[in-house]
Amino acid sequence: MKTVAVIGAGPAGLVAAKTLIHSLPEQTFRVTLFERSSRIGGLWDVESPAEDGLIDPEMRTNLTQFTVSFSDLSWESINVNPKYDIYHPDEAATNVLTAPIYPKAWQVNRYLQQYSERFIPEDIVSFNTQVVRAERIQQDEQSQWRITSVNYHSKDPVELECTYDYLIVASGFSSQPRMIGCGLPDVVSGPRIIHSSQFRKLSDLSTNEEPLKRGRVLVVGGSHSGSDIATSIASEMSNARYSPAEHRAQQLEIVHVTPQEMYSIPRFVRAGNEACAFVPLDCRLYNSALRPSGPISFSYGQMTSEKAQGTRALLQCLLEGDKSAPGSQAIGGEVIAPPYAVVNDSYVAFVRSGAISPKIGRLLRLTRNEAKETSKDEPCLLCATVSGGNNIFEIEDVAAVVYATGYTASTALDFLSDDVKAQIGYDSAYPRLPLLLEKDFLTCTAAVPNLAFIGFTAGPYWGVMEMQARATAKRWAFNTISGSEACVNQDSAKIRSYMHELRSAMTNNKSLVPQNLFGDYVGLMEQASRELKLERVDLNWGEREGPICPARYSNAGADQKEARKTMARLQEVVHRAMTGTFVARAAFQALQGTWWSQDEATLKSVPPLQNKNLTVIADFHRRMPTESVIDFEYLYIEKSTPIAGVGHDSVEGARRVYRYEEAVDKISVWSVQDDDKLTASVRLFNLEFDPTGSGSKMQNWSATGNVVGTAETVLYQFLFSGVALRSWSVRTEIDGQIKSVRSWLR
Repeated sequence: MKTVAVIGAGPAGLVAAKTLIHSLPEQTFRVTLFERSSRIGGLWDVESPAEDGLIDPEMRTNLTQFTVSFSDLSWESINVNPKYDIYHPDEAATNVLTAPIYPKAWQVNRYLQQYSERFIPEDIVSFNTQVVRAERIQQDEQSQWRITSVNYHSKDPVELECTYDYLIVASGFSSQPRMIGCGLPDVVSGPRIIHSSQFRKLSDLSTNEEPLKRGRVLVVGGSHSGSDIATSIASEMSNARYSPAEHRAQQLEIVHVTPQEMYSIPRFVRAGNEACAFVPLDCRLYNSALRPSGPISFSYGQMTSEKAQGTRALLQCLLEGDKSAPGSQAIGGEVIAPPYAVVNDSYVAFVRSGAISPKIGRLLRLTRNEAKETSKDEPCLLCATVSGGNNIFEIEDVAAVVYATGYTASTALDFLSDDVKAQIGYDSAYPRLPLLLEKDFLTCTAAVPNLAFIGFTAGPYWGVMEMQARATAKRWAFNTISGSEACVNQDSAKIRSYMHELRSAMTNNKSLVPQNLFGDYVGLMEQASRELKLERVDLNWGEREGPICPARYSNAGADQKEARKTMARLQEVVHRAMTGTFVARAAFQALQGTWWSQDEATLKSVPPLQNKNLTVIADFHRRMPTESVIDFEYLYIEKSTPIAGVGHDSVEGARRVYRYEEAVDKISVWSVQDDDKLTASVRLFNLEFDPTGSGSKMQNWSATGNVVGTAETVLYQFLFSGVALRSWSVRTEIDGQIKSVRSWLR
């Protein structure tokens, strides 16, 4: 029996160990799984907000549960009931939950725990054990690995040394936050400079545990982490102002410096047809029906002007005209890099409101702004110098810096000897491409055939990691993964050449570097399935129908119960989406921000009455849900305000709480308590959605609510433009008689 050491018990290490143990004849491999912490999960090892992890337990995934899963365990089989109630941390949660379409980080951790319990024998895992050296040696004319580890179970660490035939490194591409690229000023008293993984609450931005009272917050970095952290800070600031549980806090401007044009895509997008239906983003991005006829194969290549235009066209198609503000124009009129896509439901709304101010450019330096230092008790402010195209500009009064510059894999590879690092092309100067792994779907190199890396490409999809594990197991067990080794070698040579081109472009011309270096998820999954001779699990779909996901590919002869469960759920979700499910969520997300009205009915609702020199503003302020069963929540505030040049003070009108609950796909509207005007008091009505209009170009949805305890009915009309709302209106009726009609525009 051959022996295998697997380093790391995150998603990659777990699927590698499971595949070696369960996908081959018994006694093929004996596996030892090393994990330096006391639990499985890796990056996802988070359960409660109090824990100090790299990600927030409440963070939602950017991909659906159908993509963030493995083929042989369905989310339908996972108990995602939390161990705590986030709103009452000292109490156990009592409500039984089903996994949302986009799970939270702690729920992903729960998935991995139950995956491990189902597939990974307890006696093969060595927790609290860090591998400190991995040396390639010759033993009986065979290449093997001498693994030196240190076990920290007891007070006195114990060093162990064992020999293995094969080594899998699954210790994490995102093992350590990457430092900011420019030099940091010598600042003793602040401001706070932190990595995005360190932010959880507003006090994290200050040096004295109090929310900042002056200056700007600077966020540095593009792609998902940059937009996510800018949105998180803006959300916390909004929550601090409009939540009943928070202290009031100063609203500070968030300046987001991103090096490239950027489009923000919500998690639910238009279905692609002319009817106004919304589907999870994965259903559009990973639909193989959009590929040319014939076998689908893995593709890759540097960015070109044609590809950049194609990327913009795809993103605009997803948004259908609602292009996000930060990507619309580059500073100085010059696009620095190809457009990046980020998945975020609120970034555009916060940009529109002015809470986030995006700037395209690269941070050059941070310096102290000594002229504006007021006292020894106040932290000093910084000045950021940014290069944007042909311009150099400054951002003054920076009170905190959050760098969303990603992670480095270098610390996850420290245990490898220098000669092995040289053979696998390791170079820490390229954090996005630290290794040159051209074989078996980016897992290994011909120079070191008994070494494999699982999940060591940027942004690894779980399905890709599972394919990598299958390819590694098959090659080590049978010395091949497909019938044509010549074709495989030819493909490997092309991939290695492309990797060298990428590294050159990263140094000399970043505009040639795509956002996802190997982003053809559909192509890799389809080609891997063919070469590995996997069985398809399509249920009611054809091979080219619906989005691809891990559950659509099963090992030959394997139990397909869990895969079928996942596919049945996916097909149900797509069917329900095409008949109106998720429209409520799309409408709710699109309401965020400020709306204007000057119609007579609206003016009558806010004092003073019928003043033609007034306009009425309605603001939907995002805040954290104030009940555990609620997923998203706004505080809604109306006020009348004078038109420019006409003297009159603003007067506040109605306040309401709007809530969305994913489990029932419902928007509810609540009154507020009289004492604080913030706390939800009584549910007034739920909104029931129905399509309106006729023909294939219908863009409207109506929603009806019956006010509890009255004869009053409210009818909402939502007019969509792509994923955005162009306008919405409310008609109030009593016993069938129209009482008022109010219309709102951006």
